[in-house]
Amino acid sequence: MTRISTHPFAPLTRVGSDLDCIFSGAFDRDFARFEGSRSPRGWAPALDVTEEDDTYHFEVDVPGFRLEDIDVTIEGRKVTIAGKPAREDATEHDGTDEPTTPRTIHLRERHADAFSRTVTMPVHVDATKAEASLSDGVLSLRVPKAEAARQHKIEVRAS
Repeated sequence: MTRISTHPFAPLTRVGSDLDCIFSGAFDRDFARFEGSRSPRGWAPALDVTEEDDTYHFEVDVPGFRLEDIDVTIEGRKVTIAGKPAREDATEHDGTDEPTTPRTIHLRERHADAFSRTVTMPVHVDATKAEASLSDGVLSLRVPKAEAARQHKIEVRAS
């Protein structure tokens, strides 16, 4: 039987981290523009959302996740980023279905849990023109605003 040990104060560390997240954004005036939700388990990767003229840019820290581990969906104003990593077993494999060497994991601190982050944008976005890429453990997502949400300059003429 394989036993996985964790730090005895890990739950308290997660509570402290969650409180840090709550209070770090409490006084940020721009935070109110975006509504977001974290995974039910409490862990979700750090994310930044920036805005340029007619596009939002997301950067999400997802170290250890592969392309096939990540899903990005957009519905209306909601952008959801989810991931489910392939977790290592407690045995090593040689590429076949048969385990080769049993291995006991004594400590596992790296996040290997599934996550889901949903951010409600302040305006509608154009899901058909969104682009995502993964490089060096950072997911970059470019989401253009919907045409109706873009700023349009109106020419003023003399009457």
